[in-house]
Amino acid sequence: MSVESTHDYEALVRPEEGEVSRRIFADPEVHAEELERIFARSWLFVAHASEIPSAGDYVTRLSGTDPVVVTRTEDDQIRVFHNSCRHRGMQVCRVDRGNTAHFRCPYHGWTYKNDGRLIGVPAHKYAYGELDRSRLGLLEPPHVRVLHGLVFVNWDPDAPSLEDYLGDMLWYLEILFARTEQGIEVVGSPQRSLTAMNWKLGADNFSGDGYHVAMTHRHALELELFGGGTMLGHTIVCEGGHTVRFQNFPPQIPLPHHLALPDEVMESMRRTLDPDQLDAIDAITVMHGNVFPNFSFVDAIFTTTGDPDIPPVSFQNIRLWQPASADETELWSWVTMAKETPDWWRDASLETFVRSHGIAGTFDQDDIEVWTNITAANRGPIARRQTFNYEIGLRNPRPDPDWIGPGTAYAADYNEANQRAFYSTWRGYMQSRTGVKA
Repeated sequence: MSVESTHDYEALVRPEEGEVSRRIFADPEVHAEELERIFARSWLFVAHASEIPSAGDYVTRLSGTDPVVVTRTEDDQIRVFHNSCRHRGMQVCRVDRGNTAHFRCPYHGWTYKNDGRLIGVPAHKYAYGELDRSRLGLLEPPHVRVLHGLVFVNWDPDAPSLEDYLGDMLWYLEILFARTEQGIEVVGSPQRSLTAMNWKLGADNFSGDGYHVAMTHRHALELELFGGGTMLGHTIVCEGGHTVRFQNFPPQIPLPHHLALPDEVMESMRRTLDPDQLDAIDAITVMHGNVFPNFSFVDAIFTTTGDPDIPPVSFQNIRLWQPASADETELWSWVTMAKETPDWWRDASLETFVRSHGIAGTFDQDDIEVWTNITAANRGPIARRQTFNYEIGLRNPRPDPDWIGPGTAYAADYNEANQRAFYSTWRGYMQSRTGVKA
Protein backbone atom coordinates (compact mmCIF):
# COMPACT_ATOMS: atom_id res chain seq x y z
CA MET A 1 0.00 0.00 0.00
CA SER A 2 1.39 3.39 -1.01
CA VAL A 3 0.00 6.81 -0.18
CA GLU A 4 1.51 10.00 -1.53
CA SER A 5 2.61 12.47 1.13
CA THR A 6 2.27 16.23 1.15
CA HIS A 7 5.36 16.62 3.37
CA ASP A 8 9.06 16.22 2.68
CA TYR A 9 9.84 13.87 5.55
CA GLU A 10 13.42 13.43 4.37
CA ALA A 11 13.97 17.11 5.19
CA LEU A 12 11.83 17.18 8.34
CA VAL A 13 13.33 14.12 10.02
CA ARG A 14 17.12 13.72 9.86
CA PRO A 15 18.13 11.39 12.69
CA GLU A 16 21.45 10.66 11.00
CA GLU A 17 22.23 14.35 11.64
CA GLY A 18 20.62 14.37 15.10
CA GLU A 19 17.72 16.63 14.07
CA VAL A 20 13.95 16.08 14.06
CA SER A 21 11.55 18.84 13.09
CA ARG A 22 9.19 20.06 15.80
CA ARG A 23 6.46 20.26 13.15
CA ILE A 24 5.85 16.51 13.29
CA PHE A 25 4.76 16.83 16.93
CA ALA A 26 2.13 19.52 16.28
CA ASP A 27 0.85 19.40 12.71
CA PRO A 28 -2.68 17.90 12.31
CA GLU A 29 -1.87 16.93 8.71
CA VAL A 30 1.13 14.92 9.87
CA HIS A 31 -1.05 13.25 12.49
CA ALA A 32 -3.64 12.29 9.87
CA GLU A 33 -0.91 10.80 7.68
CA GLU A 34 0.48 8.87 10.68
CA LEU A 35 -2.86 7.16 11.16
CA GLU A 36 -2.84 5.98 7.54
CA ARG A 37 0.83 5.16 7.07
CA ILE A 38 1.87 3.92 10.50
CA PHE A 39 -1.11 2.79 12.57
CA ALA A 40 -2.97 1.17 9.67
CA ARG A 41 0.15 -0.81 8.71
CA SER A 42 2.01 -1.65 11.93
CA TRP A 43 1.46 -4.46 14.40
CA LEU A 44 -0.43 -2.91 17.32
CA PHE A 45 -0.92 -4.26 20.83
CA VAL A 46 -4.60 -4.25 21.87
CA ALA A 47 -4.98 -6.51 24.93
CA HIS A 48 -3.55 -9.31 27.04
CA ALA A 49 -5.11 -12.77 26.90
CA SER A 50 -5.44 -12.85 30.70
CA GLU A 51 -7.97 -10.00 30.48
CA ILE A 52 -10.43 -12.33 28.73
CA PRO A 53 -9.86 -15.72 30.39
CA SER A 54 -13.31 -17.28 29.82
CA ALA A 55 -15.51 -17.93 26.80
CA GLY A 56 -17.63 -14.86 26.08
CA ASP A 57 -15.26 -12.44 27.83
CA TYR A 58 -14.46 -9.24 25.94
CA VAL A 59 -12.74 -5.87 26.31
CA THR A 60 -13.11 -2.79 24.12
CA ARG A 61 -9.92 -1.08 22.99
CA LEU A 62 -8.40 1.18 20.35
CA SER A 63 -6.31 0.26 17.33
CA GLY A 64 -4.80 3.64 16.57
CA THR A 65 -8.01 5.69 16.66
CA ASP A 66 -10.26 2.84 15.47
CA PRO A 67 -12.37 1.17 18.20
CA VAL A 68 -12.11 -2.63 18.44
CA VAL A 69 -13.62 -5.43 20.50
CA VAL A 70 -11.27 -8.17 21.68
CA THR A 71 -13.24 -11.28 22.59
CA ARG A 72 -12.80 -14.96 23.46
CA THR A 73 -15.26 -17.12 21.56
CA GLU A 74 -17.01 -20.31 22.70
CA ASP A 75 -14.34 -22.39 20.95
CA ASP A 76 -11.61 -20.59 22.99
CA GLN A 77 -10.32 -18.45 20.12
CA ILE A 78 -9.26 -14.84 20.64
CA ARG A 79 -10.84 -12.69 17.93
CA VAL A 80 -10.64 -8.94 17.27
CA PHE A 81 -13.32 -6.94 15.45
CA HIS A 82 -13.85 -3.36 14.40
CA ASN A 83 -16.36 -2.05 16.96
CA SER A 84 -18.75 -0.70 14.34
CA CYS A 85 -22.00 -2.06 12.92
CA ARG A 86 -21.85 -2.86 9.23
CA HIS A 87 -25.22 -1.14 8.71
CA ARG A 88 -24.68 2.48 9.84
CA GLY A 89 -21.43 2.29 11.78
CA MET A 90 -22.73 2.57 15.35
CA GLN A 91 -20.53 0.96 17.99
CA VAL A 92 -21.95 -2.47 18.77
CA CYS A 93 -20.34 -2.54 22.22
CA ARG A 94 -20.08 0.51 24.48
CA VAL A 95 -18.87 -1.18 27.67
CA ASP A 96 -15.20 -1.45 28.70
CA ARG A 97 -15.40 -5.15 29.52
CA GLY A 98 -17.88 -7.93 30.11
CA ASN A 99 -19.13 -11.33 29.01
CA THR A 100 -21.61 -11.98 26.22
CA ALA A 101 -22.44 -14.40 23.44
CA HIS A 102 -23.45 -11.62 21.07
CA PHE A 103 -23.31 -7.88 20.36
CA ARG A 104 -26.43 -5.94 19.36
CA CYS A 105 -26.31 -2.55 17.66
CA PRO A 106 -28.54 -0.09 19.58
CA TYR A 107 -29.47 1.83 16.41
CA HIS A 108 -31.33 -0.68 14.22
CA GLY A 109 -30.77 -3.87 16.17
CA TRP A 110 -28.40 -5.78 13.92
CA THR A 111 -27.00 -8.56 16.10
CA TYR A 112 -23.61 -10.27 15.83
CA LYS A 113 -22.32 -13.46 17.41
CA ASN A 114 -19.11 -12.95 19.39
CA ASP A 115 -17.27 -14.66 16.52
CA GLY A 116 -18.32 -11.73 14.29
CA ARG A 117 -21.13 -13.40 12.31
CA LEU A 118 -24.27 -11.36 11.62
CA ILE A 119 -27.03 -13.52 13.13
CA GLY A 120 -29.96 -11.13 13.51
CA VAL A 121 -31.56 -8.42 11.36
CA PRO A 122 -34.92 -7.00 12.56
CA ALA A 123 -37.77 -7.33 10.04
CA HIS A 124 -35.34 -9.16 7.80
CA LYS A 125 -37.79 -10.44 5.19
CA TYR A 126 -40.08 -7.39 5.26
CA ALA A 127 -37.28 -4.80 5.03
CA TYR A 128 -34.82 -6.60 2.75
CA GLY A 129 -36.45 -9.57 1.15
CA GLU A 130 -33.06 -11.12 0.49
CA LEU A 131 -29.91 -10.18 2.40
CA ASP A 132 -26.61 -12.07 2.32
CA ARG A 133 -25.70 -11.90 6.00
CA SER A 134 -22.51 -13.90 5.43
CA ARG A 135 -20.85 -10.87 3.83
CA LEU A 136 -21.92 -8.43 6.56
CA GLY A 137 -20.18 -9.78 9.63
CA LEU A 138 -18.10 -7.50 11.84
CA LEU A 139 -14.91 -6.34 10.14
CA GLU A 140 -11.88 -8.32 11.29
CA PRO A 141 -8.19 -7.40 10.79
CA PRO A 142 -6.43 -9.77 8.39
CA HIS A 143 -3.76 -10.48 11.00
CA VAL A 144 -4.30 -11.30 14.70
CA ARG A 145 -1.50 -12.91 16.70
CA VAL A 146 -1.19 -13.83 20.38
CA LEU A 147 2.45 -13.83 21.52
CA HIS A 148 3.23 -14.71 25.16
CA GLY A 149 -0.31 -13.56 25.98
CA LEU A 150 0.08 -10.24 24.16
CA VAL A 151 -2.64 -9.74 21.55
CA PHE A 152 -1.46 -7.87 18.45
CA VAL A 153 -3.35 -6.89 15.29
CA ASN A 154 -2.33 -5.61 11.90
CA TRP A 155 -4.79 -4.20 9.35
CA ASP A 156 -2.42 -4.41 6.37
CA PRO A 157 -3.11 -7.54 4.28
CA ASP A 158 0.50 -7.50 3.07
CA ALA A 159 2.08 -7.13 6.52
CA PRO A 160 4.96 -9.40 7.57
CA SER A 161 4.36 -11.93 10.33
CA LEU A 162 4.57 -10.58 13.87
CA GLU A 163 7.73 -12.61 14.45
CA ASP A 164 9.41 -11.10 11.39
CA TYR A 165 8.19 -7.63 12.38
CA LEU A 166 9.71 -7.94 15.86
CA GLY A 167 12.94 -9.68 14.84
CA ASP A 168 15.61 -9.40 17.53
CA MET A 169 13.11 -7.71 19.86
CA LEU A 170 11.59 -11.14 20.50
CA TRP A 171 14.56 -12.04 22.74
CA TYR A 172 13.85 -9.08 25.02
CA LEU A 173 10.09 -9.63 25.06
CA GLU A 174 10.72 -13.19 26.25
CA ILE A 175 12.57 -11.78 29.29
CA LEU A 176 9.48 -9.77 30.18
CA PHE A 177 6.50 -11.84 29.10
CA ALA A 178 7.73 -15.45 28.81
CA ARG A 179 9.94 -15.48 31.88
CA THR A 180 8.04 -18.18 33.81
CA GLU A 181 6.33 -21.46 33.08
CA GLN A 182 2.84 -20.22 33.97
CA GLY A 183 3.29 -16.93 32.11
CA ILE A 184 2.37 -13.33 32.81
CA GLU A 185 -1.05 -11.93 33.67
CA VAL A 186 -2.60 -8.48 33.91
CA VAL A 187 -3.49 -7.32 37.42
CA GLY A 188 -6.70 -5.29 37.51
CA SER A 189 -7.97 -2.98 34.80
CA PRO A 190 -5.82 -0.56 32.78
CA GLN A 191 -5.43 2.98 34.01
CA ARG A 192 -6.46 5.52 31.38
CA SER A 193 -5.90 9.25 30.98
CA LEU A 194 -6.27 11.82 28.23
CA THR A 195 -3.17 14.00 28.10
CA ALA A 196 -2.41 17.16 26.09
CA MET A 197 0.71 15.79 24.44
CA ASN A 198 1.82 14.23 21.16
CA TRP A 199 2.01 10.43 21.33
CA LYS A 200 5.60 10.29 20.05
CA LEU A 201 6.94 12.06 23.14
CA GLY A 202 6.00 9.11 25.35
CA ALA A 203 7.29 6.51 22.88
CA ASP A 204 10.51 8.55 22.45
CA ASN A 205 11.10 8.65 26.20
CA PHE A 206 10.43 4.98 26.85
CA SER A 207 12.52 3.95 23.86
CA GLY A 208 15.71 4.72 25.76
CA ASP A 209 15.94 8.14 27.42
CA GLY A 210 18.29 7.74 30.38
CA TYR A 211 19.48 11.33 30.09
CA HIS A 212 16.42 12.90 31.76
CA VAL A 213 16.34 10.77 34.92
CA ALA A 214 18.74 12.76 37.11
CA MET A 215 16.92 16.02 36.31
CA THR A 216 13.24 15.23 35.77
CA HIS A 217 13.07 12.56 38.50
CA ARG A 218 15.54 14.18 40.86
CA HIS A 219 13.15 13.77 43.79
CA ALA A 220 13.49 9.98 43.58
CA LEU A 221 17.28 10.16 43.67
CA GLU A 222 17.43 12.66 46.55
CA LEU A 223 14.94 10.62 48.58
CA GLU A 224 16.79 7.41 47.66
CA LEU A 225 13.63 5.83 46.32
CA PHE A 226 15.27 4.70 43.10
CA GLY A 227 18.79 3.56 42.30
CA GLY A 228 18.79 5.33 38.95
CA GLY A 229 20.88 8.12 37.45
CA THR A 230 23.98 5.92 37.41
CA MET A 231 25.05 6.46 33.78
CA LEU A 232 25.79 2.72 33.70
CA GLY A 233 24.00 0.50 31.27
CA HIS A 234 23.21 -0.29 27.64
CA THR A 235 20.89 1.01 24.98
CA ILE A 236 19.93 -1.53 22.34
CA VAL A 237 18.56 -0.92 18.85
CA CYS A 238 16.70 -3.71 17.07
CA GLU A 239 15.70 -3.57 13.40
CA GLY A 240 12.30 -2.04 12.78
CA GLY A 241 12.65 0.78 15.30
CA HIS A 242 12.18 -1.43 18.38
CA THR A 243 14.43 -0.43 21.26
CA VAL A 244 15.47 -1.38 24.82
CA ARG A 245 17.44 0.28 27.59
CA PHE A 246 19.05 -1.43 30.59
CA GLN A 247 20.30 0.68 33.50
CA ASN A 248 22.68 -1.01 35.92
CA PHE A 249 23.23 -0.20 39.55
CA PRO A 250 26.79 0.55 40.72
CA PRO A 251 28.64 -1.71 43.17
CA GLN A 252 28.28 0.80 46.00
CA ILE A 253 24.48 0.45 45.83
CA PRO A 254 23.94 -3.24 46.55
CA LEU A 255 20.36 -3.55 45.40
CA PRO A 256 18.78 -7.01 45.19
CA HIS A 257 19.58 -8.85 41.99
CA HIS A 258 17.10 -9.83 39.26
CA LEU A 259 14.76 -6.96 40.11
CA ALA A 260 14.16 -8.43 43.60
CA LEU A 261 11.75 -10.95 42.11
CA PRO A 262 10.37 -13.44 44.65
CA ASP A 263 11.81 -16.95 44.96
CA GLU A 264 8.74 -18.54 43.39
CA VAL A 265 9.27 -16.49 40.23
CA MET A 266 13.06 -16.89 40.14
CA GLU A 267 12.84 -20.69 40.40
CA SER A 268 10.62 -20.78 37.32
CA MET A 269 12.75 -18.22 35.45
CA ARG A 270 15.84 -20.38 35.83
CA ARG A 271 13.99 -23.19 34.07
CA THR A 272 12.48 -20.96 31.38
CA LEU A 273 14.97 -18.27 30.32
CA ASP A 274 18.41 -18.93 28.88
CA PRO A 275 21.48 -17.95 30.96
CA ASP A 276 22.16 -14.83 28.88
CA GLN A 277 18.62 -13.56 29.40
CA LEU A 278 18.95 -14.08 33.14
CA ASP A 279 22.32 -12.34 33.14
CA ALA A 280 20.91 -9.33 31.24
CA ILE A 281 18.61 -8.46 34.18
CA ASP A 282 20.94 -9.57 36.98
CA ALA A 283 22.17 -6.18 38.19
CA ILE A 284 19.72 -3.63 36.79
CA THR A 285 17.53 -0.96 38.28
CA VAL A 286 15.32 -0.72 35.21
CA MET A 287 14.64 -2.28 31.82
CA HIS A 288 12.40 -0.29 29.52
CA GLY A 289 11.77 0.10 25.83
CA ASN A 290 9.31 0.50 23.00
CA VAL A 291 7.90 -1.76 20.29
CA PHE A 292 7.32 0.48 17.29
CA PRO A 293 5.17 2.43 17.10
CA ASN A 294 3.46 2.92 20.50
CA PHE A 295 3.73 -0.14 22.80
CA SER A 296 6.06 0.60 25.72
CA PHE A 297 7.17 -1.33 28.79
CA VAL A 298 9.12 -0.78 32.00
CA ASP A 299 10.37 -3.22 34.63
CA ALA A 300 11.94 -1.33 37.54
CA ILE A 301 13.02 -1.81 41.13
CA PHE A 302 12.52 0.80 43.84
CA THR A 303 14.55 0.83 47.02
CA THR A 304 11.54 1.26 49.30
CA THR A 305 7.91 0.26 49.28
CA GLY A 306 7.02 2.81 51.95
CA ASP A 307 6.71 0.02 54.51
CA PRO A 308 9.84 -0.72 56.60
CA ASP A 309 8.69 -4.32 57.03
CA ILE A 310 8.58 -5.00 53.27
CA PRO A 311 11.83 -5.28 51.31
CA PRO A 312 12.37 -3.53 47.95
CA VAL A 313 10.29 -4.89 45.09
CA SER A 314 9.94 -4.18 41.39
CA PHE A 315 6.94 -3.73 39.13
CA GLN A 316 6.24 -4.45 35.48
CA ASN A 317 4.17 -1.94 33.51
CA ILE A 318 3.04 -1.99 29.88
CA ARG A 319 1.44 1.00 28.19
CA LEU A 320 0.06 2.38 24.95
CA TRP A 321 0.41 5.92 23.63
CA GLN A 322 -2.82 6.19 21.65
CA PRO A 323 -2.73 9.00 19.04
CA ALA A 324 -6.00 10.81 19.80
CA SER A 325 -4.93 13.93 17.86
CA ALA A 326 -1.79 15.88 17.05
CA ASP A 327 -1.76 17.31 20.56
CA GLU A 328 -3.69 14.72 22.58
CA THR A 329 -2.69 11.24 23.67
CA GLU A 330 -4.85 8.67 25.40
CA LEU A 331 -2.53 6.78 27.74
CA TRP A 332 -3.46 3.17 28.59
CA SER A 333 -1.38 1.58 31.35
CA TRP A 334 -1.43 -1.97 32.77
CA VAL A 335 0.37 -3.75 35.62
CA THR A 336 1.56 -7.26 34.74
CA MET A 337 3.03 -9.99 36.94
CA ALA A 338 4.12 -13.60 36.73
CA LYS A 339 1.29 -15.93 37.74
CA GLU A 340 3.64 -17.59 40.25
CA THR A 341 3.94 -14.32 42.23
CA PRO A 342 2.91 -14.69 45.92
CA ASP A 343 0.19 -12.43 47.31
CA TRP A 344 2.43 -10.34 49.57
CA TRP A 345 4.73 -9.47 46.66
CA ARG A 346 1.76 -8.69 44.39
CA ASP A 347 0.42 -6.16 46.87
CA ALA A 348 3.81 -4.50 47.40
CA SER A 349 4.55 -4.39 43.66
CA LEU A 350 1.17 -2.88 42.82
CA GLU A 351 1.63 -0.22 45.49
CA THR A 352 5.12 0.58 44.20
CA PHE A 353 3.72 1.02 40.69
CA VAL A 354 0.87 3.26 41.82
CA ARG A 355 3.25 5.52 43.75
CA SER A 356 5.74 5.90 40.92
CA HIS A 357 4.39 5.07 37.45
CA GLY A 358 0.65 5.11 37.98
CA ILE A 359 -1.20 8.02 36.42
CA ALA A 360 -1.00 9.90 39.75
CA GLY A 361 2.48 8.53 40.52
CA THR A 362 5.47 10.79 40.94
CA PHE A 363 7.36 9.60 37.84
CA ASP A 364 4.37 9.89 35.53
CA GLN A 365 3.49 13.31 36.93
CA ASP A 366 7.08 14.46 36.33
CA ASP A 367 7.09 13.21 32.75
CA ILE A 368 3.60 14.28 31.76
CA GLU A 369 4.18 17.82 32.98
CA VAL A 370 7.24 17.98 30.72
CA TRP A 371 5.51 16.42 27.70
CA THR A 372 2.41 18.63 27.92
CA ASN A 373 4.62 21.71 28.17
CA ILE A 374 6.65 20.60 25.14
CA THR A 375 3.44 20.16 23.15
CA ALA A 376 2.09 23.55 24.23
CA ALA A 377 5.35 25.34 23.46
CA ASN A 378 5.64 23.96 19.93
CA ARG A 379 2.25 24.68 18.37
CA GLY A 380 3.20 28.07 16.93
CA PRO A 381 4.79 28.98 13.59
CA ILE A 382 8.17 29.92 15.05
CA ALA A 383 8.48 26.66 16.96
CA ARG A 384 7.54 24.59 13.91
CA ARG A 385 10.55 25.95 12.05
CA GLN A 386 12.91 24.57 14.70
CA THR A 387 14.23 21.08 15.39
CA PHE A 388 14.72 18.86 18.41
CA ASN A 389 18.30 17.74 19.05
CA TYR A 390 19.25 14.05 19.14
CA GLU A 391 23.06 14.19 18.97
CA ILE A 392 24.05 12.22 22.09
CA GLY A 393 26.23 9.33 20.94
CA LEU A 394 25.99 10.36 17.30
CA ARG A 395 29.70 11.02 16.77
CA ASN A 396 31.05 8.43 19.19
CA PRO A 397 28.49 5.60 19.19
CA ARG A 398 30.64 2.97 20.96
CA PRO A 399 28.86 -0.27 20.00
CA ASP A 400 29.56 -3.04 22.49
CA PRO A 401 30.68 -6.26 20.76
CA ASP A 402 30.49 -8.14 24.08
CA TRP A 403 26.80 -7.49 24.72
CA ILE A 404 25.13 -10.83 25.46
CA GLY A 405 21.89 -10.21 23.56
CA PRO A 406 20.84 -9.50 19.96
CA GLY A 407 20.55 -6.09 18.32
CA THR A 408 23.08 -3.29 18.20
CA ALA A 409 24.06 -2.44 21.77
CA TYR A 410 25.82 0.68 23.01
CA ALA A 411 27.70 0.65 26.30
CA ALA A 412 26.38 4.02 27.36
CA ASP A 413 23.36 4.93 29.43
CA TYR A 414 23.39 8.47 28.01
CA ASN A 415 22.81 7.76 24.34
CA GLU A 416 20.15 8.74 21.82
CA ALA A 417 20.75 5.95 19.31
CA ASN A 418 17.40 4.43 20.30
CA GLN A 419 15.49 7.63 19.58
CA ARG A 420 17.30 8.05 16.27
CA ALA A 421 16.27 4.52 15.34
CA PHE A 422 12.65 5.27 16.29
CA TYR A 423 12.51 8.36 14.06
CA SER A 424 14.35 6.66 11.23
CA THR A 425 11.67 3.98 11.20
CA TRP A 426 8.92 6.61 11.58
CA ARG A 427 10.29 8.43 8.54
CA GLY A 428 10.38 5.21 6.54
CA TYR A 429 6.70 4.55 7.14
CA MET A 430 5.76 8.16 6.44
CA GLN A 431 7.57 7.95 3.11
CA SER A 432 5.29 5.01 2.30
CA ARG A 433 7.89 2.33 2.72
CA THR A 434 7.19 -0.58 5.07
CA GLY A 435 9.94 0.56 7.42
CA VAL A 436 13.69 0.93 7.42
CA LYS A 437 16.40 -1.02 9.13
CA ALA A 438 17.63 1.03 12.05
